[in-house]
Amino acid sequence: MDDHINKGRRQWTKLFALTILALLVFFVSSYRWLRHDVPGFTAETLVEVDAHYMETNEQAVLVDDGPTALKARLDLIERAEETLYMSVFAMQGGDSVTLIYNALLEAAERGVEVKLLVDGLFHGMRFKDRQFIATADDTPFIDIKFYEPLNILAPWRVHNRLHDKIIIQDEEHMIISGRNIGDKYFKRRGDNLTYDRDILIVNPDDAPPLINQAREYFAMLWDHDFVSARKRPTLVSSRQRKQYRYDLKLEAAKVKARHQGFFAQSVDWSDNAHPIDRGYFIYNQPGRAYKHADVFHHMLTHLYHTKTDVEVYSPYIIFTDPMLRDIKQATMQKPSIHLVTNGVKSTPNWLAFSGYQLTRPYLTEDHVKVSEYQHPSASLHLKSYMFDQSTLAVGSYNLDPRSTYINTESMLFIESPSLAQDAQQSAESMFSANLTTAEDDPIASFSIRIKHVLINALSRFTSFALPLL
Repeated sequence: MDDHINKGRRQWTKLFALTILALLVFFVSSYRWLRHDVPGFTAETLVEVDAHYMETNEQAVLVDDGPTALKARLDLIERAEETLYMSVFAMQGGDSVTLIYNALLEAAERGVEVKLLVDGLFHGMRFKDRQFIATADDTPFIDIKFYEPLNILAPWRVHNRLHDKIIIQDEEHMIISGRNIGDKYFKRRGDNLTYDRDILIVNPDDAPPLINQAREYFAMLWDHDFVSARKRPTLVSSRQRKQYRYDLKLEAAKVKARHQGFFAQSVDWSDNAHPIDRGYFIYNQPGRAYKHADVFHHMLTHLYHTKTDVEVYSPYIIFTDPMLRDIKQATMQKPSIHLVTNGVKSTPNWLAFSGYQLTRPYLTEDHVKVSEYQHPSASLHLKSYMFDQSTLAVGSYNLDPRSTYINTESMLFIESPSLAQDAQQSAESMFSANLTTAEDDPIASFSIRIKHVLINALSRFTSFALPLL
């Protein structure tokens, strides 16, 4: 009996020691991210954005409504005839994941080349979802790859994350978004509601420059050295895979039956599309350390050229000293800037909000207004940037150091006054009733006060790791 107890203690001691060692290696190896030096932004380093902008006959559809966003994804997958490429950070569970999984397998079963690229750490395809991976392995025409899976021998690589959210159907349609796949992103009402924004590109011609730019980016990621296919989970038998496929079809049919009227509606996306004067697709290059902030520098250049006003929606607003320095340099002409982010009531990410708490005191310029979305059961997750009420940028880029220097990120810049106006009106209808200024004190309930106290305490620690937030 004593030997059994001692053996158990030794095992727990080994596990504890390995955990401490792993954490030590992780933080030591993360030193390159905590001690970084990036070139500053000046008028001489302006991006030649005119060289990136392209005229196009493609059209843009604003999709803010959650259920419509899910319908758009399913519609593109169901329309696919030759290729369907999808990149996503995380699958976060619920009926929406069931519908997407089933639609992807159905597309492959009818001969469409389906490629699904997910983040190798936060993909969420574990436990029962392993059966989807195994079923996909047995299904021709569908492949799943993982960007930078966990490597315990290189723990610093956990910082290198795929954050793009893109769906490309043939050369006909594309969605770029901030949405992960999970029910909270596709709800219209109820608790745990997450507001987000998509741009759906419709191609009426044979040569779509914006869609083709996104296809080239996806192809580069798909073939990158950081990306690998996962081996088939050995614990999922052939019988289990067949049963899973049957159950998945049945469950998807039940979900559609519960919302029969909605899913049965046929949508012509061009009916709500806006003309695009010019546009381009931009992204951060993959890399395992602090890299050149391509998306951020394009944002800075647009800021520099802004004549009147800028409106920013980002779930997290966190600035390191180099970011703050560059933003001040880019806004020397002092355009009116309105920043909208989650407040303490709404934020689901305490760690990121603690970084925002450290940034907020520096956002006191007269031309800068900070509004916080305060709602006890909803949060904003869109990444939307509007310049001079005519240019709209939408994608996966948060206004924080991780999106700026570490993650893969992609954004679509579109010059279209009518689209920008549509986006502004939609945002006002979603958020205006629950916006407060940063100087207001919205803390009322006891639980929110406790949350605020804990986040303030957390800020004392996150100040040392701000470049990683």
